[in-house]
Amino acid sequence: ASFCLSKHDPVLDLLKHIPRIRCEKEDDRNLRQVYEGATTVGFTGELCLNLLGKSADESIFASGGNTGNHTSACFVDGRHPSGKEVFRHNPGIINHETGQKPDSDTLYCIASLLKAFVSAAIDILVQRQELSWDTTVAQVLPGYGRYDQDAMLNGMTLRDICSHRTGLYGLDEVIQGMDGRVLLPKSEVVNVVNALPKKFGFRTDFHYNNALFELAGAIIERISGFQTWGHFLKKELFDPLEMKRTTAFRSVHKTDDNIATPYTCLTDGSLCKIAPTELSADAMNACSHQFLGTNSESLLVSGHQGDVPGYTCSLYLIPKTQSAIVVLSNGTGLSDATDWIAQDILQAMYSLKPTVDFVFTAHQASILYKTTFKRLFQLPLEEHRKMGTPTPPLDDFTGEYVMENLDIATLNIKAGPETSSTGLRMRVNGLADQEYYLWHYHADVWCYLPESADQCLRRGLDRSDWTSYLISFQRDAEGQVEKLGWDMCGVSVVFYKRK
Repeated sequence: ASFCLSKHDPVLDLLKHIPRIRCEKEDDRNLRQVYEGATTVGFTGELCLNLLGKSADESIFASGGNTGNHTSACFVDGRHPSGKEVFRHNPGIINHETGQKPDSDTLYCIASLLKAFVSAAIDILVQRQELSWDTTVAQVLPGYGRYDQDAMLNGMTLRDICSHRTGLYGLDEVIQGMDGRVLLPKSEVVNVVNALPKKFGFRTDFHYNNALFELAGAIIERISGFQTWGHFLKKELFDPLEMKRTTAFRSVHKTDDNIATPYTCLTDGSLCKIAPTELSADAMNACSHQFLGTNSESLLVSGHQGDVPGYTCSLYLIPKTQSAIVVLSNGTGLSDATDWIAQDILQAMYSLKPTVDFVFTAHQASILYKTTFKRLFQLPLEEHRKMGTPTPPLDDFTGEYVMENLDIATLNIKAGPETSSTGLRMRVNGLADQEYYLWHYHADVWCYLPESADQCLRRGLDRSDWTSYLISFQRDAEGQVEKLGWDMCGVSVVFYKRK
């Protein structure tokens, strides 16, 4: 989920409410043990930055959101742990039609960095002893109960949710659609979580899950009595900290004239304006270095990135010095410039060695990123395609398909005047603007990969694996199509054809 954060918000006091995973040994950490033994969980939102008198590469700020001959807006803010601001930088443009520049009151969507505030909200309730991190979902939301009656998952706790250790797959393909759309109503969150398929065993692996944080929001609402978790955040966090412009409601896009317009960068470097995300309370760096400062003293850093179509942001928290780096942007670029900037500042703050040239690295990443569409999707699909299989009659596949254990998730397959003579259309959850064109791959398998990377970028269509673009129909003993399988990040999700 996402909300808008003003750059001028004083949030140093948020540190007292921000839980994080703690481990005893910084240099010998087993991730599984860390998450299973976590005492508190989550990441933080916008905090404070202590530059320690160092200077990062100024040229990377100039190219902070650089996309060809255009620059999206970017924000970097720094404060001493005492609360004194020591650095602020507002390059770029928030609206290319008007030329409006960002200032200290400009709003940005912070995408997944919101999870920190959800965790902080839960921690407030924990401190008030209204619940605990080991409170189970079922204790708060009586409607929760797994379709498979898995006893361990039925005992899922807030600690499990916020540390992403449930092993459940989040079904982003049918929940978060193209153009930043939310495809299922908020009121169905419990039913959705009841039906989430398993990717890993419970408490055996870390697996990021957006849907479960919506469930955490529902728990906040139930315990606090507030209409939405957004209202709770305003009353209990934003107002006390005088974060007057920060909001968890999408309506701000219609009422505020100082909000960063979302853009995405196409492969030729041009900018494409896109619709603001619907993620709210009411409703990628391939060349990234695995390590910074390999020749420097070990330093524990907690980091997180936020990414929705049209917005990217990065956060690095350094507990040892009570410092943090936060970078916000209104552009989805050919690499994540906010992360490069954050890493460059981190490198300067602690004199990390050897020195990484992040401007060069960012350019190299953008070159590699332009090959992603062909390298990771087109070529593997071509390699695994069985050529020469005839296209079956289109009418064999048309109809409505309902997801197993979640009948509000549907796929409508149709042929007709809007499609070519050899293609199909797949509409997700009955939404007219969420249609994919299916072209015949082989046998009873169809593919919805668009013809170009730019088509994906314009609609915010992002998949992690080439198999996720395949829709495999299956027939019964009489040869009639009875169901389809959609591979979602290695999890086969079944939809049955409605009779």
